[in-house]
Amino acid sequence: MEPESLVPISDAPKGFRSLRPKLMGLTTVFVIEGRDELAMCADTQETGWVKEICSKIAPISFRGQDGLLGSAGSSEYIGLFEEYIQEALRKPLPKKKPTMLRILNSGMDAYTQYTEQRIENLKLSRYERNYEPEKYFPAAIFAYFDREVNSFRVFTTAPLKPWIEMKRVKRAAVGSGGDLATVLLKTAEDYMNAFDLNWRNFSPSTLFEFCYVLMDRVTKIDPYSSGFDFWRVTKDMGLLNLSEKDAKDYLEGGLATLLKHMADELPADKLKKIIESPKLKELLDSLVFA
Repeated sequence: MEPESLVPISDAPKGFRSLRPKLMGLTTVFVIEGRDELAMCADTQETGWVKEICSKIAPISFRGQDGLLGSAGSSEYIGLFEEYIQEALRKPLPKKKPTMLRILNSGMDAYTQYTEQRIENLKLSRYERNYEPEKYFPAAIFAYFDREVNSFRVFTTAPLKPWIEMKRVKRAAVGSGGDLATVLLKTAEDYMNAFDLNWRNFSPSTLFEFCYVLMDRVTKIDPYSSGFDFWRVTKDMGLLNLSEKDAKDYLEGGLATLLKHMADELPADKLKKIIESPKLKELLDSLVFA
């Protein structure tokens, strides 16, 4: 009779196993809708066995509009994925104009067909050690200002999933640090909602500072995320890129400077209500110790 075990014998470790991490979405990308802009932020650590700097946000111009594509996944496939999405966005439209969802999913379908064929041709499923199909399919966020409807739009996709549009809350996060970024964003939003505030109450520069502080918190916890890359999608000025140095110049005092700048932009009566509320201490604790 086989003895009882917490780990089934068939699943027990067999010899040496590589301690290298799986190459699946090891990065952090998030986007927030602010006042007259979409802010997209990503870390700059290349997914691999050594730390290298790379850009994970691709600016895309298509049919007179500007957008940002932020991707998380294996670095060898992110660039190829971006090419297929850009090709779909720039392709001339038929008379019966397809929706943006159908355009993005057509790019995803083309990429999937190519990748599946490549896996078959190279017999990767047979010869590659620890073969996992998900690693060939990035998670991604696409954001742009739609001039036809005068509105910012945010779309997101996960490995082997179709694109979806974030309609109610134009905020999304993907990658290994995506869940953590979502929790921190939702925590901040819950406290803002308690005081009838949202991201539109704050200037673009303050939102930029918040993104830097948030990414700093994420990179302290997620071992596969480091560095800072920031882009804006605006209504009138197209795409703007700011660096980590810009953030540090803004935030000499770190979190304290950010909170001061946020307070300076609030009406006096609302600021007084916030200061007197016990919820303020809870928010500060969540940001400091996250």
